[in-house]
Amino acid sequence: MADKQPEALTLADILEFKIPSIECLEKAAAELRRLHEVNADLIDALQFCSGTSYITDAHRVAEETLAKV
Repeated sequence: MADKQPEALTLADILEFKIPSIECLEKAAAELRRLHEVNADLIDALQFCSGTSYITDAHRVAEETLAKV
């Protein structure tokens, strides 16, 4: 995922500071959808972690993160 962050930031800069092309808008929409899917997967993983007590610290971090959602 780290290699995708610069793409998201580049698109955000274009949308904020320039007149975006249709291609840029389409790329931004696709990236937002991809990031939404990743976010949903991370939330699912955190919910799973919060339901288990195998590692106390992971459980605590998962619950704190889920409280922010």
